[in-house]
Amino acid sequence: MIKTVFDINQEERWPILIGNLKNLIKRTKEINLEYSLEVVITNVAINGVKKGTNIIKKEYFEELVNEKVIFYVCNNTMNKFDIKKEELFDFIDIVPAGIVELILKQQEGYSYIKS
Repeated sequence: MIKTVFDINQEERWPILIGNLKNLIKRTKEINLEYSLEVVITNVAINGVKKGTNIIKKEYFEELVNEKVIFYVCNNTMNKFDIKKEELFDFIDIVPAGIVELILKQQEGYSYIKS
């Protein structure tokens, strides 16, 4: 099984991250591997998952969610930018601190990828 957590904190990195996720899912399916993929969103990358933004089409996210990719937003980031849960796409989960989530995932055996 492939277990990977992606860390994104810059909004201009979204296209690269989306491409990496799609490629990873495609390849793991080709070789019959199970996977657990999670994305931790901090800093200005939060703008990519706000309703009404055009950074990345919501459909791309929905495709990934359908493939069981989990997206987390750091609550500290939400507070920093005064963003409410209602402003984010519905599929977003919130964690208290993105940095702690990244550390915990690595301790659980997830590979860490900085996007």
